[in-house]
Amino acid sequence: MDATTRPDLEIKCLIVEDDEDYVLLVRSYLEDIPQLVCDVDWEPDFDRALAKLRDQDFDLCFVDYLIGKRDGIEFIETACRAGASVPLILLTGIDDPDVDLKACSAGAADFLPKGDLSQATLSRTVRFALVHEAKNNTLRRRQAELEETMRMLEEQRTLLQLAMDNTRHGIAMFDAGNRLIAHNAKYLEIYGFSPEVVQPGMSLDAILRYSISLGNYTDKEAQRILSERLLQASSQQASTYQQRLMDGRTIDINHTPIAGGRSVTTCEDITESLRRRQHSAELARSAALADAEALAKSKFLSNMSHELRTPLNAIGGFTDAMRRELFGPLGAEQYKVYAEHISDSANALLYTVDQLLQMSLLYQEELDIDEARFDLGDLISGLLRKYGATIEQKHLDVRTCFEPTPLALQADIAKIGQAIENVLDNAVKFSLPYGVIAVSFERDEAGKAVIRVTDTGGGIPQERIESIFMPFEQEEQAYAREHHGAGLGLPIAQGLVRLHGGEIAIESELGVGTTVTMRLPAERVVGETAGEKPSSAA
Repeated sequence: MDATTRPDLEIKCLIVEDDEDYVLLVRSYLEDIPQLVCDVDWEPDFDRALAKLRDQDFDLCFVDYLIGKRDGIEFIETACRAGASVPLILLTGIDDPDVDLKACSAGAADFLPKGDLSQATLSRTVRFALVHEAKNNTLRRRQAELEETMRMLEEQRTLLQLAMDNTRHGIAMFDAGNRLIAHNAKYLEIYGFSPEVVQPGMSLDAILRYSISLGNYTDKEAQRILSERLLQASSQQASTYQQRLMDGRTIDINHTPIAGGRSVTTCEDITESLRRRQHSAELARSAALADAEALAKSKFLSNMSHELRTPLNAIGGFTDAMRRELFGPLGAEQYKVYAEHISDSANALLYTVDQLLQMSLLYQEELDIDEARFDLGDLISGLLRKYGATIEQKHLDVRTCFEPTPLALQADIAKIGQAIENVLDNAVKFSLPYGVIAVSFERDEAGKAVIRVTDTGGGIPQERIESIFMPFEQEEQAYAREHHGAGLGLPIAQGLVRLHGGEIAIESELGVGTTVTMRLPAERVVGETAGEKPSSAA
């Protein structure tokens, strides 16, 4: 592109000069420079010129050596201290090299003797200053970009360090020469390193020797560990191993090579994790042994129950025949009394054996459910009639509160009946004479069937309520000890209710009484049945 087609460069120029004629001369020379359009502003006052330079954008500034009673070097120094980036050119009529040096030292981009002023020298000076300023602007821009890049790198380094310091693993990064590049606080904590000693630039060899000096390893193991660790660090293959420290801790170490011969080592104190794992394994073994023992006991009870039933049935049958004198008179009347006692005792023992058998089957999960549809109210009323004689003998007040419309259940009537009977048996057995027993059933908000039996017996201490469902547990009050039983009634009731997906709970207070609540799932309630509402069993 030739000079005739090159576009003009537009600049804004400030002349700080108190000689108007000289200003006009400089202006005329500026206007004659080819491809340059210059907007010239003139200011003869020192302070006003500084203000203009601060408040306006200029591309160039000419400064006379003498500005009234002040000089241009002072102006240049003041402008540069204020942050002026515009090229400042000193115009001087003094032919003194020291003045030129002072001007450049003060921050002038160039200087121009007035005696050499011409259109050609001014054109050269202007173009040099503009080119010089363009390069300075490029440098300043690159400097700003570099500073921004450094700031971002520092920010990322800070974030990386923060992330490293908030992990549960110790982390150490090494360069190709096995010198430490970076680490986190956990790395120092695991090995007990001082941050004043272990710092970036420290060799792995020095770190290991420092670790040995802290007593992390025995003298016998120190050299072996040192050699192995250095060999692993130089390897280009990932590896995982464990270290056993002198204080008994176990450290899990992962060595991972990365590009350029560098590597990352992560370490974790797994001592507690190993202890928990070992403890869990011991608990699992103990639980397995306990289950095996419970199963063995249950099978033993089941076998013994079957073995006992045969002689007990024989005892019951023979004593019944003797009591009724089927083969002739016994003689003395006392023999009949003895026969009745033997029969009662055999029946009581047979009942206990049946309970043991049922308990063992529950433990072995070998009981099946024979489902059928039945009326809950009819079932409970029938169970209450079985205790009519005892209720009358103890003068018990039995109160029933059933749903207005009887409910039908889909369940095993024998097993649900057995569960309710066991609870009723306890209520009747442990109620004091003239006591009150309340029996009720209803549907709760979730649609479950809720059966409650409340008595005014002696109650159960709070600390024994949790164990009351354990087999062979029986309340140890003096009154309770008057009644025979193996303590299997409630555990069997709980097992039978749970077999149907239900739950059973006890609330009790000493001297007040006990409430047993059984809940069966809503899916067991299959509808309402027609029938009379029972009112009282006594």
